[in-house]
Formats: sequence, C-alpha cells, structure tokens
Amino acid sequence: GGVFVSTPLPAYADGYVSGDGARVYYGYKADADYSKERLLIKVTYYKTKADALKGGNDGVDPLGKFVRVEYTSNNPEDANKQPDKWALRPTWWFGVPNGLKADTISQIRLVRNERGTQEASSPSTPGAKKLKNASRQGYVVASDHTYNSIDQWKHSVSRDYYSGSDKTIDGKGWQRMVGIGGKSGDYDNSGNTRDQWNIYKDGNANGLQGIFADWESAGQRYYEMSYVAEMTDDAWKQRDQKPLLFVAGIYRGVGNWRYVAGSTMRAPKIADHLELKYPKPTPVKNLDSLDDNEQKAVKTAINDANKSNDKDHPNLFDQLVAENGISVDAKGNATITFTDGTKRVMPASLLVLKNETDKNKYKPTLPARTPVVKLSKLTSDEKTAVTQAIINANGGSTPNAFLQNVKKTNNHYEIRVQEDGSAKVTYADGSELTIPSTDLVYQGATIADWAPYRVPVPTEVDDPSKSLTQDQKTTIASAFDEANKSFPVYQAAKKHNKNTSPVTFDNKNNAVITWADGSQTTIPAWMFLKKKPTQATKPEQKQTTKEFTVNLPETPTEVTFDPFDKNATVGQDQLTNLEASLQALTAKDASDSNKTVTLTSAKIDIATGTVTFKAKGYEDRKYPIGIFYKKKSTGSGTQNPTQKNEETKDGYKYKIPHVNIAGDSPTLAEEQEALKQFITLNYNGTVPKINYDGSSSIITIENSNLTAKDPSMTPYGIGNGHIVDVMVSSHLGDITINYDSTPVEDDDDTDHSMTQQIFIDSKDIYIKKKNNNKDNTIDQLKALAKNLLKEKKNLTKSDFTRAGLDKDKITDNAIDKMNDAGELRDLIKKLSEAKHADRMYNSAGDVVVDDPNKLTEDDFKKAVEAFVKANYDKSDNFHANTVATALPTDLTPKSGTIDMEIADDNIKSVTSSKTGDTDDYKSMVFKDAKGTQLFTVAISYKKKEETPKLSDDALNEMKKQAKETIDHNPNLTKTDKDGFDKRIDAATTAEQIQNILKEAAEKANQNSTSNDPKIKGEISGNQNGADAENQQKLDAAKEAAKKAIDALTHLSTEEKTEFKNKLNGVDVKAPA
Repeated sequence: GGVFVSTPLPAYADGYVSGDGARVYYGYKADADYSKERLLIKVTYYKTKADALKGGNDGVDPLGKFVRVEYTSNNPEDANKQPDKWALRPTWWFGVPNGLKADTISQIRLVRNERGTQEASSPSTPGAKKLKNASRQGYVVASDHTYNSIDQWKHSVSRDYYSGSDKTIDGKGWQRMVGIGGKSGDYDNSGNTRDQWNIYKDGNANGLQGIFADWESAGQRYYEMSYVAEMTDDAWKQRDQKPLLFVAGIYRGVGNWRYVAGSTMRAPKIADHLELKYPKPTPVKNLDSLDDNEQKAVKTAINDANKSNDKDHPNLFDQLVAENGISVDAKGNATITFTDGTKRVMPASLLVLKNETDKNKYKPTLPARTPVVKLSKLTSDEKTAVTQAIINANGGSTPNAFLQNVKKTNNHYEIRVQEDGSAKVTYADGSELTIPSTDLVYQGATIADWAPYRVPVPTEVDDPSKSLTQDQKTTIASAFDEANKSFPVYQAAKKHNKNTSPVTFDNKNNAVITWADGSQTTIPAWMFLKKKPTQATKPEQKQTTKEFTVNLPETPTEVTFDPFDKNATVGQDQLTNLEASLQALTAKDASDSNKTVTLTSAKIDIATGTVTFKAKGYEDRKYPIGIFYKKKSTGSGTQNPTQKNEETKDGYKYKIPHVNIAGDSPTLAEEQEALKQFITLNYNGTVPKINYDGSSSIITIENSNLTAKDPSMTPYGIGNGHIVDVMVSSHLGDITINYDSTPVEDDDDTDHSMTQQIFIDSKDIYIKKKNNNKDNTIDQLKALAKNLLKEKKNLTKSDFTRAGLDKDKITDNAIDKMNDAGELRDLIKKLSEAKHADRMYNSAGDVVVDDPNKLTEDDFKKAVEAFVKANYDKSDNFHANTVATALPTDLTPKSGTIDMEIADDNIKSVTSSKTGDTDDYKSMVFKDAKGTQLFTVAISYKKKEETPKLSDDALNEMKKQAKETIDHNPNLTKTDKDGFDKRIDAATTAEQIQNILKEAAEKANQNSTSNDPKIKGEISGNQNGADAENQQKLDAAKEAAKKAIDALTHLSTEEKTEFKNKLNGVDVKAPA
C-alpha cells in the first residue's frame, strides 16, 4: 500500500519557512505544501477557563490567560481537494508548547471524520442511530471522544503522550516523528529547514514540552484535535519575547514518511488591548515644563485611576504593566510600558491642565430647560424659575462645587437671568460665565401634550412596588421601543437620546418618555408591570454529613510487617511515622472532586486492620491497611517485588511468565517451560509444538490457531497481525518476540523483510527456588475484596453506582480473575466508600393555584414542573404535557440530592395519585421503566393572592390614567376611544380597568392591519401625531382668544358669550 492516494502525485521535496518566519513546513519524500494545507493550527484566547471550555465567541479576550488549541489534520481548505487515504498505520501527532501549564490541560478532544454518508454508515438494524455528518460534505463523524487529562488520553494502546518529564520527547518525538536527532538520512534538509526546528525544541523558549500521539489504522479520514490549557505567567506577560510555539505532524514508520508544520503564535500585543483610564487632569504651573513633583503627581494619578482597589485581587493593569513602567516627560506626556515590551502614550492634553480661574474650573450642571411663553421676553416669574432650575440642578440645598464657588450677595447667588433667557454667573474670584438661553429655556408648547404612544404588554416582576433592577428597566424600555417603533415622534425622541430608548423610570417605577423637545409623558407602573405568581419555597431537606475520599498513593509503601495480619507486632514509633505519611495524602470532597480537603489525622488500628482518616467538618473515613502498604521482600521472604508482570514495548502489550528454577541459571526444560507459560498468558488456544535447533527453542505464532488476549499481539497473517514467532535462547534464558512491522497484504508476503525484535530479560522471568516464599499480595487483596463485597451485599445498585461501581459486574468470580494489584486496591477503596443512602430530594415549594379545593390537570402539571426544576439541572425547557409524563434522560440531579438519577431501573416517569380510578392530583407518583412505583411526593398547594380593593380616590386616578393612555393610542378610532372611556367610567375594580386596557390594545392591533378604508383613513393621521398636534394648537388658540374677549370692556356679557360660541364653530382655523 502507498502512503496516500492522490492524483497527480506531489513532487518529492523538502520544507520551507514562511516570509514572516512564523511558519515552518516540512515534508519528507513529499512536497512541503502538503504540510501547509493539511496541518492547520488555530489558537483562541479566553478570559476564563469556563469560557475556553465552552468555546465559541463568548468570553474571547485578546488578553486572556486561557487558550483553546485546535488542530485540523488531513482536511485541505481547498474544496476541490479531498483528505488523503493513508494506508498502513500512520501516527497523527499534536504538540504542547512550554508556555502552557501541563497540569491544566483538559477537555482533550479527538474527532475522527471518515469518508461516507449517514445512510452508508448506518447499521441496518431498525431504530439504530445514524452517524452525524462531519463538517466536510461527504464525511461522517466516526468517533468523537473527550479526555479530561493527559493520563486519560494515554489510557490506550493507540494513544500516547511524549514529554520531557519522561524523556520520550526526543526519541519518540523529535527523532521518530520529525527525523531530527537520529540517522543523518532521516531528515530531508534540501529546503534548509533542519535548524528552523531548534527553537521549537528549546526548553528555555516556549518550544514543545509534550506531544499527543494517535496511532491510527488505514483509511480516508481527517482529524480534529483540541485541548484547553492555561498559559504560564512568563508566556502570558512576555507574549512577544516568549511566543507559544506549536507543532503538528504525521508519521508513518513504514517508509519513514513524515510531514510537519510549526507555527509561532504571538498573542495579541498588550498595548493594543489593555484599556487605560484617564485620571482627572492634574493642575500644573507651566504646561511646557512640569517639575519633578508635578511629573510624579501625574504618574500617581494614572496609577490610582487604573490599579485594582483590592490588593489581593490585582487587575490586568497591575499584572501587565512592567516594573517602573509609567514614565512622564516634562510636557506631561505619559508612556506606559507593558511586560511584553509594547508601549502606549497618554497625551498631556488629557492628563494636565493649567491652574485657571473659577470660571474655567467650576462648570455648572445644566438644568432641564424651562418652558416659557415668549422666548424673546421672559417674565419675572419665568426668570425666577430659570434661576431656581440652575440652583436645583447643581445640588440645591447641598450645593456642588459650582454653586460653592458662585458669589453670594445678601445670601442670594449672583445668577442673573436676562430677558432673552440667557444667564450671567459671577464667581467668588470675580470671573463671569454666560449660559446661553438655548441651554436654559424653550417654547412652552410641548410634544408631550399630543404625542401618540402605546403601552406594551405587562412585564411580570416579583414585586411591582420594589425598585426595578437595571436588567428589568432595560427589558421594559425595549418593550416600549418595540410597541412604538412605527411612530415618527417616538423615533425622533429616540434619535434625540443618541439612538437609545427615551424611556426611563422614576422612583415609583413609573415609565417616563422624554420627547425630543425635553417634555415628558409619565405612564403609571400598573399599566406595564404585573406581579409574577410566586411560589413560597419550603425549607429544603436537611443536608447529609459531608464526606471525603482519600487518594491512594501511586505505589504502596513497603513495610516490614504484613499489612493484612491483624496480629502483627508494630512498634509505636513506626506507627507514628506511618500515620504522618498517611495524613499527608491527598483528600477530596466526595461531592466536589475539585475541592481539596485537609486531613487532620490518620490513625492505624492493627487489630481491626483499618486506617481511620479525619478532617474538620467531615464524617470520618475508614479504609483497610492493606491498600496502602506492601510487605518488603526479604532474603527468604516474598517474591522479588521488582519483577515485572507485564509491559508494553513498541506498541505491543504482553504479560511476562515467572518460572522457579533450581540453579543460578535456567535449564533447557525450565526455558521451554517459560516459553509455554508465555503462550498461555498471552494467547487462547492449544500451545503449538516447540522446535529446538540446538541453540534456541522456538514456537511459531504466524498463521497459528492462537487468539491474542491483547489485540497488539495478534499473529502475523491474521487480520492486521504482526507477531511471527517467540523464542528462548539456551543458557541465557531471554525470551525474544519476533514481529514484522508490515502486516501481510497477500499470501506471497512471507519473507518478513521488516522483522524486528523485542527482548524480555531473564531476570524478569526466572525465580530461584531458594526464595520459595511466594508474594501473596494479590491473593490477600482478592480475599479482602471478597470480604468487603460480602459486607456490602445489602447495598442497592444505586449505592454501588455512587461509589463508582457496577454492582452487577462486581462478583467473587470477577475478583478471582483480577491479577493487577493496583486495580484490586482501587476496587477495595471504592467498596470501603460504598454506603447506603436513602433517596433525598428538594421540596418543590408551595404551588400557587386558583383553588386548592378544586384541583385541575394544569395545577398538577405545574407542580411536576416545579419539582423537576427544584431537583434537576438542565430543566429550563422541561414541560409536563400530560398527567403521566416521561422524564427526559438528560436531566441531571442537583447537588445534594440522592438517588434521583433518570434511568430505566430508577426514576423514569411521574403521574398523579388516584382516588379510586380517578386522578386526584394530590401527590406525584414516580415509577421505573417497568411501571413499578418507587415513591410518592405530596404536593403543597397555595391559593392565589387576591388583588386588594382600591380606595375611591385611587380608583378615579387609575381611570383618569387609563383614559389618557387610550386617548394617546393612535390605532384607535374616535368611536373606539369613546366606547372604552365609557366602560372605564363604569368599572368598579382595578382588574376590570386592566382588562379594558388589554382589550383596547387588542383592538388597536386589529385596526393596524385592517383593510377598512374608513378605519385606515382615520388612524393614518394619528401615526405621527399631526392631527393631535393641530388640535392642541387650535385649543390653545381658542383659549387665548376667549381670554382676549373677556378683556374687552366695551362688550356686554351677552356679546362676549356670542363671540365665544362662534369660536367653537367648525370654521375656526388654527393660526399659521
């Protein structure tokens, strides 16, 4: 098989470096462009780890310390090209730079996308799930796995992680994957790129600290690999000097095919993204020459304006500004130098000001403009009103800095309003300021008198009498904007308010619309606020005692006594030392594995064979002694504990036999016994005949009837197998495994030109018989596990599940088959932690209904929804559509609940209790998948609160406000308005008035889409308020004329009445 299938074949070439030096591409025996287009690297910076784990655009922060690294392999961006089909067993690998903290690497995800379609890849079994479509057309997601840590990633024969800590990165990483550091011919340097990789190897820079390797089978696939990590302080702060260096590649041992892409990722420059706050300008004597003290003052002002107020929680400014990074020159310009060497200049014009007069230093806060009758000639009362408006806007009885520095004569401020509406202010230092009339007064006729508006559908809040939150204000203001979006006068108000909502709220939650002329319309809160039905929450069930677990040491400590012997004699000094080391073990909160618990003591009791751990605020935890210790090997004691039971070399995993021998070296019979044991340990089937040639004993594995217990040991000639034979040499006793790294493709491939060898040292195989005391640790652990299982037999399956165990799979027979001491210790630890716990759930609280004595199906469904939301996460979209409701399996029990998992053998559905054969809705009955009742929960219902009755005055005020709102609704005809006004006059309760307003709003909506020419003609003039505006002007003109008539002394009372009546005629026109 070839390396890949592609037409035409790429030219044999080399590698090259991008123009900016930030990218290196290499292809051994192939065009380096192949690496460029098929090894893609992307890095995104996030503010928090949670944001990085979630991915997407939320939380993206150029200065973030958390990164999401995304590799894409074998997926060319050119749509005309396809992922290549790789034969044999290529390794796809992905780098981790030193600039990332290895212990923070998490959410390691590997997605394999394989050529095919959902239909082609779907099993024929009815109801079977189809594979998801991949991001590339014509491909499906063959597998998608996420690993929480590097250790989890490594838990496979086909995956590994090479790092400097275990010294595999040079040999298995750079030498094998790239070809650097091995034989000179391994790297094709025709593109002169060998030395370009030095920086990626440099541990003092941010070169590679580790490599994720994924050994794949043949196939046409592309891969998406990603992980999340936190940057080191050096990489984060010195981002330009110490960039993150990423490398990814492809390696196939057969033919030594290698492709590599390297990328230097420089994080965004700090100077480009760190927001700087400007302090209040510092007054100086000479703007062109600041003295040392003034420069220091400017520096201090900048620092104080930007630093964190909490020294224990430094902000980005504290962390990313270089030491002594603020400098100020003689002209007041400040240069900020950041930890990455970038700089920002803050201009003097915004940092310093010249000491000036009161006129320049103390500017007034301008008041809302005062309406006047005539702009060119204010009356005395209007002048007084403007003066008082200026005083009130600047603090009034608690004057601000402006008023404090205004001159006072006879206890009156020197603020003189002129006839044209301007105001002259005299300061205490004699300087004067003139405020233009345009900032103080405006024409008296206001938009608020006639502007049309609509009130949106009421918003539910917990308590309409309490101050609205900022989020609620924003939501309600947006609702007003939406309801009034078609009215030009409202849009003008919005534009006047810098294209933001013109709606604000007073201290009584009333909405205030500020129109373009500054006039305001106040809409009472009761029209758009509605009390949210509340559910009184009952106290949650009492929390159980907090528990913790203790992590086992990686290897048990060797001791001189038998840790399984309850009669062992151990000195107090030794016990004290052992207990101190046990207390130093890591403990975790049982309900939160991320929370570390401090152990206060560890007490060993030989007589009971247990260790009791204590931690403040937690229930004691007890474990058997034997899971922490192992008896030391003595000259005549246990088996040599350093002998290996199994190992993995070159990707092959096998168990090692142990044979007792009489002498110092094995005999031929003992060597052949070791050979037979090797076959029995690693294969199922009859042991083949041993062939002895005078120097070696050989068993042929190739094409045999043996079945490998581990897939990596599959015989050559069977599927993708590699193992040819196993031999043992006379006198030495070493076992040699011969394998062919190129599996058989056809029957004529029998020369094994690629045969390689794995050696098992004799010291790991043979045991001298004089050490006749066998290591019985495994047997002791099995016995201990069985005893614990017997003790826990009455625990439920859920109890086992909480301890991380499957009760159905943990049997004496299963324990007998376990021969790994580490696995047995972990099982014993979990069995020790398993305990019975009664089902525990949170109360749903009181369910508010119309009548608790006449319950309905909707009342019961409301109770079910309340219970689910009280006890499960991911329940926001849950709805009980029927009385008998199946519970979704994606519901996650809340912390603190016990045995509330949704599963076939646990909670699966909920229905109502019954009286006779009829649902009575009094209790919730929970059942499993078979319909077996598990438990019931009584429901507490509460009657809905009655709306309190209003006083006569309050009701009349409410009627007045309602009629004003109806009058301003432009989509109602005059007939509509008159009809609704009459009904409001007849209303006797607040609820009736609110219902009438609701009907009025619905009628307005109908009119807005009506095709009736009469309705359309009447409401069209209302949209911009033109009709109302003209009517307001006409009414004002009439009132002015009537006052003028009353002032004519030569007319009789009858004549005055006659002229006033004429003013009410239809021919009277508004003044131009």
